[in-house]
Amino acid sequence: MRIQRLFDRQRRAVFLSDARKCVVQPFKQRRRAAPVFLFGTQRSGTSMIMYAFHMHPDTTVFDEHRNSVAFKDFQIRDFKKIDGLIQTSRTAFCCFKPICDSHRIHDFLTHFPACKAIWAYRDFRPVALSRLKKFGNATKAIRQVCTGSGNGGWFEDGLSPYTLEVLRDIYSQKLSDMDLSCLVWWARNQIFVEKRLSESDRITIVNYETLARSPESELAWVFSRLGLDQSGRCARFINASSITSPSITLTPAVEALCEQTLEHLHAAYHRQRGACTTGDTAPAASQSALDRVVPPSS
Repeated sequence: MRIQRLFDRQRRAVFLSDARKCVVQPFKQRRRAAPVFLFGTQRSGTSMIMYAFHMHPDTTVFDEHRNSVAFKDFQIRDFKKIDGLIQTSRTAFCCFKPICDSHRIHDFLTHFPACKAIWAYRDFRPVALSRLKKFGNATKAIRQVCTGSGNGGWFEDGLSPYTLEVLRDIYSQKLSDMDLSCLVWWARNQIFVEKRLSESDRITIVNYETLARSPESELAWVFSRLGLDQSGRCARFINASSITSPSITLTPAVEALCEQTLEHLHAAYHRQRGACTTGDTAPAASQSALDRVVPPSS
């Protein structure tokens, strides 16, 4: 652990939790863990969820990384490598965060038949603003994709023909960085829409704002869906202080596109939750929103 992390309460707690598990695990019987994969887009609360997994006593956690046993350049390594990590685990669950591979979610569900998945989402406005603050090249890939001027990497890999067509139709030099950052949010969450992920009972939808406001009840819901025992320590560092409602100006066409997909996500979230709405703060949405933004079949 880097020395500066000793002064960060959250990172220190995660380090100590992981250290405790490393001490205990050699004395546990080896078993095949159940894999959990976390999908979505950056700056949507995925790190917050992974911190909760780190704090759980019966999980092995593999965060996205430039170069680790599970990740290469922030994308998941070969599935056979991941099989090996799962098979050698001594915890009940192995948790991975392959958000750059979210467009491959069906490949994960097929190759790992015992796995469960999470799709985390957040309002596009704070996500777009956070992306621009966090990443110096936040709009580079989408500009390259829209202009055909370079390789968009994993972002381009995740674009369906429909999504690519929409992006190139809406793109112009007049679009601001905020517009483009919102379109990145749209393109990545459009994966959830186009692949009809709301129809899978193996995928749990997590709304960032609701989780931040009601962490205990939301984590209890998520853990129950995964088959993971509840642990009070997991919600320790989740709170509503991270919720923001930035006032930003967007090109109307961009805003309308994002609002439509956000409504679909809210509708999917509410349909999955059903009557279990304790602490639910995600805005209600019409169930017809689940079908309105699905592109026509090619």
